[in-house]
Amino acid sequence: MARYWKNGAAVALTDGTADASAASIFVAGSDVYVAGAESNDSGNNLAKWWKNGTVTALTDGTNNAGAYSIIVAGSDVYIAGHEFGIARYWRNGVAVALTSGATDALAYSIVYTAQ
Repeated sequence: MARYWKNGAAVALTDGTADASAASIFVAGSDVYVAGAESNDSGNNLAKWWKNGTVTALTDGTNNAGAYSIIVAGSDVYIAGHEFGIARYWRNGVAVALTSGATDALAYSIVYTAQ
C-alpha cells in the first residue's frame, strides 16, 4: 500500500490490493503531491502520481515503470522516473526520454530553478 504520514497519521493513496510505493512527496500550500508506482495484473509497475489523493497514471502498464521524484513549479508538475529501462521525466504528464534505452537507466531526482 502506498501512503504518507501527516502529523503522525497515515494517509493511504492505494487500497492495498496491489503492490504500491510512494517515493517522493512535495507540498505546495495545502496541496500534497506524491510520486510512486503501483503494480498491475501482469506484474508491471505503472508510474503514477497523486494530488491530494487523486491518482494520475503516467504509463499504461505495458512496460515496467516507476516515478521517483516530484516537484511543482507554478501550474507545472514535473516527475522523474523511468519506463522500460529508459530514464524519463514528465512535465504535466508528457514524457521526455533522457536516454535511448540501449542500457537500463533511471532518473531518481528532478529540480526546478526559476529563471
